Amino acid sequence: MKALVWMHRDLRQADHPALDGALAAVERGDATHVDVIYAWSQAVYGNWMPGQAQQWWIHEHLKDLLRRLARCGVRLVVTRQSPSAYLAAETGVHSVHFNDPLLPAARREAKRLCKEADRRGMAAFEYPGDLLHDPDEIRTGNGDPYRVFTPFSRRFHERVAPERCEPLAAAWIDGASRGRTGTGGPISSDDVCEAFARLDRLGLHPRHAWVAPLASAWAVGEAAAHDRLAAFTSGPITQYAEGRDRPDEDGTSRLSPYLAIGVLSPRQVFAAVRSVRAAAAAGGATDTETYLRELIWREFGYHLLLHFPETASTPLRPEWSRFPWREDAAALAAWKQGRTGFPIVDAGMRQLWQSGWMHNRVRMITASFLTKDLMISWQEGAAWFWDTLIDADLASNTLGWQWAAGSGADAQPYFRIFNPESQLKKHDPRGAYVRAWIPELDDLSYAAPIVDHAAARKRALAAYETFRKATKKDG
Repeated sequence: MKALVWMHRDLRQADHPALDGALAAVERGDATHVDVIYAWSQAVYGNWMPGQAQQWWIHEHLKDLLRRLARCGVRLVVTRQSPSAYLAAETGVHSVHFNDPLLPAARREAKRLCKEADRRGMAAFEYPGDLLHDPDEIRTGNGDPYRVFTPFSRRFHERVAPERCEPLAAAWIDGASRGRTGTGGPISSDDVCEAFARLDRLGLHPRHAWVAPLASAWAVGEAAAHDRLAAFTSGPITQYAEGRDRPDEDGTSRLSPYLAIGVLSPRQVFAAVRSVRAAAAAGGATDTETYLRELIWREFGYHLLLHFPETASTPLRPEWSRFPWREDAAALAAWKQGRTGFPIVDAGMRQLWQSGWMHNRVRMITASFLTKDLMISWQEGAAWFWDTLIDADLASNTLGWQWAAGSGADAQPYFRIFNPESQLKKHDPRGAYVRAWIPELDDLSYAAPIVDHAAARKRALAAYETFRKATKKDG
């Protein structure tokens, strides 16, 4: 009899409550071994199947996870079936274990999985997901979900107990040497080879040249994720408040790709950063607080998505469905290709295409350019980011794009329009970032600006002001 673990956006061994719970069932003698399933299914992802960049990232981490689990006697099964359909056809299952999957479609599938387990007369155990707060617990005084970050952050600090932010001990990871394994011994090499073949047949690995730059830009695996966390907390975090705005320097954590698919948990990151803060109690705490605030901003994104799941594709503020966005296929294509004629915008879009990632300051600049200078809808930008970011995260992507457009929570004021030229001078003063991504920058072959920023700014302000007055009149 097996204990079955469903993994979704939590592709790791350490700090994995469901995996730990399944292993505990084996140790108690309730089950004989542990199997893990990963379901590449629309029943799990809904309308938000991961884009091509993240498909590659998931594929590579499933390979890493498969090896690591096999050493501990745990089999990883990849399937196109939904978890509930897989369970319905599977025999010899004692219990089902999973972490709260957080995303709307996956939560619906979790209910179907529990229903199927109940029909089969077996227990289904749900554990806390990869959030530091319980979205159903943190509410306003009226019992409503928060829609503004600052009061949410205050409430977070009041209600989130420190122990919720502590990761589980990872004692079983080297279980093969300690005698604590999922089956009593490692999985055979033949079984591992067959598992790799099944994974390849899943078709997550894009077969084109675009993958090569991604592979050279990122280190894959749970060990690599912890190495990056250690490198960040021993260096860049000490100057994070300033360094996070400098795309020409290594001042950010670059942990978002690992967090996005759960190779790291936010508990692990939160605990590591708090350790730095404790060690630097006499000074330097400001920078750690700035980074911790970014983690809470991530929590806020999930808080909004779980309470307002429709906002992944529609404005949080319903009146924004009537905003007169422009349709301009040529301008949209120039933006995607990094050929707008504005170096900071183009460098960011090329960094995205070539590395599957973009510096956060530049994300704000490129989003402002699309929604304000070009007045193209935020949904177009969100869809492109979803397909090209290896750190694509539905909650963060939605929160960030609606912020840029002015249609969501804590929206950027409509009159705040980033000037690409002044942003370049301020955040890339030596031009190192833009030259790294635009080799033809100083040549005549570099694209001419597709809009006049001053004129585009006036156009956007006029449109936003007209819309604001009309909305106020109607409301």
